Amino acid sequence: MQKYLFIGLCVLSACVSDSDYDTSVPVTVLHMEDLYEANPDSVNLEAMASEYGYFWEVYRQHIIALPNDASFTDSLRAFQQNEDYQEAYQQLKNAFSDFNASELKEAIQRFHYHFPSKIIPKVITFYGGFNYPVVATDSVLGVGLEMFLGKDSKFYEALAQKYPPYMHQQFRVDYMPALAMKGWLDTEFPLPPQNFLAQMIHQGRVQYGLSQLLPGTSDSVLMGYSQQQTNWCEASERAVWQFLIAQNLLYSTDQMLIAKYMGPAPNTRGMPSESPGRVVAWVGWQIVSAYMNRHPETSLQALMQLQDAQYILNESKYKP
Repeated sequence: MQKYLFIGLCVLSACVSDSDYDTSVPVTVLHMEDLYEANPDSVNLEAMASEYGYFWEVYRQHIIALPNDASFTDSLRAFQQNEDYQEAYQQLKNAFSDFNASELKEAIQRFHYHFPSKIIPKVITFYGGFNYPVVATDSVLGVGLEMFLGKDSKFYEALAQKYPPYMHQQFRVDYMPALAMKGWLDTEFPLPPQNFLAQMIHQGRVQYGLSQLLPGTSDSVLMGYSQQQTNWCEASERAVWQFLIAQNLLYSTDQMLIAKYMGPAPNTRGMPSESPGRVVAWVGWQIVSAYMNRHPETSLQALMQLQDAQYILNESKYKP
């Protein structure tokens, strides 16, 4: 069964140095955004399916909603002739004229180092009409390039109902690898529908894993935060932990309540307005980092397989 997801602290002994992963591991990068410039009368649907595999169907059906019959040609032409899309595509071409996805490729090579039995995904960049920044299937990591034109792009301002302003800081090219690889990790290691603590620790494991795949990336970028938001988390860590305990949240099984703390948001429920969303994921990351500091022999693969959140919390000796 095919699957897809639409999106989005380094311990010395656990880090992957440049000599610890194989840079010769091939990572395929394909560029589907060229379809926007193709002659609609010359596009062969069978050839597209052959080149891009199942991802072509995901793109055609779910990203830009093109039909799979004789009306495909006219639908593609209409997409190409939309003036707003034309302007955005030109900006995309200018911004990504020499884009080779090198940072993404290295992250995927590190992923293969840590999880050698898992699929090495292809990277497919595309132009999706501002529908999705990241689309992960079981074998492809797709990146919508128009979603990384810079946080002040007028296109995101025009789409503020779909993409609220608090999201815009992630729509920069330097945030792309982290957002893309988090999408891949979320597909490989889906969030369990368990209690608050289990979900917080799980998100912390994903963030920790992300830090291992992108070791030169700042904590702010890995979390999708601004530096100011990260500073708030660091300064408020003890207060946040006390809040979670005082509100009896750690063992809550109310999935609607949990989602309000785990999902993207302009700030975190019950906390000051300057708090960023997903603060509990940041706390989970600190707990997992503390655990890994105390258990440096634990591989990333073993960490992701360790499902006992209470054990991780206890063994971390976390005391902010």
